[in-house]
Amino acid sequence: MATAPTPHIERLPVSDIAIDNTAFMFRASLRLASLKRSIQAEGQQIPVIVRPLGCAEPVRYQLISGFRRATAIEQLGLDTISAVVRHDLDDDEAAFRVAIIENEQRKTYSDLDRALAILRYEQAGWSSVDVAELMGLGKSQKNNLKRLLTLPEPIQAAIDEPDDHVSATHGLVLGQLARRYPELDIEHWLAAVDDQQLSVAQLRRAVHRAHRPTGPEPLGSIFNAAATDRAQGIFRFDAVKVVIAELNEADRAQLRAELQELLGALG
Repeated sequence: MATAPTPHIERLPVSDIAIDNTAFMFRASLRLASLKRSIQAEGQQIPVIVRPLGCAEPVRYQLISGFRRATAIEQLGLDTISAVVRHDLDDDEAAFRVAIIENEQRKTYSDLDRALAILRYEQAGWSSVDVAELMGLGKSQKNNLKRLLTLPEPIQAAIDEPDDHVSATHGLVLGQLARRYPELDIEHWLAAVDDQQLSVAQLRRAVHRAHRPTGPEPLGSIFNAAATDRAQGIFRFDAVKVVIAELNEADRAQLRAELQELLGALG
């Protein structure tokens, strides 16, 4: 039985790379600007990883890892690309794992990229490994990352922007606050986190302050509803602060009615 050739580095024509075949790409954004500047100044430092696409001649190659590098090189108009050619990756799941491991080793993933990788792996129905473990993630971390994909697009974009100060935790908290306050201006608070470098706790407090109802809070009942049994003549009081000058007519009427009810029960 023939064995696959040992992986090796080649200079391949860029035109031989099927860059539009994105089966193994799971990035929210390629973020090419700084990489293109680096390649222009220093050349390609790290090879991409590819595998042959079928047996047809001339051979074309599918990207396993290195979509940012390949896209940047293509956009720069360069003719060739340095690539590790893998003939041993016929199995798609194994190829997917190689892509994850290569990017994790180089620490190029954002939290959103990790979430997309986990989702893509699960959608493919693969199960021979826990893909989150390949990334060094626990179960709760994995679930939190997957929740990022349910957030509004502006929050996802801010999390994925490396120059912003919006972390995944900022995003998850802001998503919770947006559900609590439907009128919340997401773009405003993303800018506040970035400009003022708010911590998660500071963000939470600031949003609550901004959306706190104006004016005095309603008085509420002086009776604890769960512990009051009028039929048995049992009245349990809640600790209610009464500032007479701040009572509106509705609160005054309610307080009079409850006090009269109590006096009536006393006889």
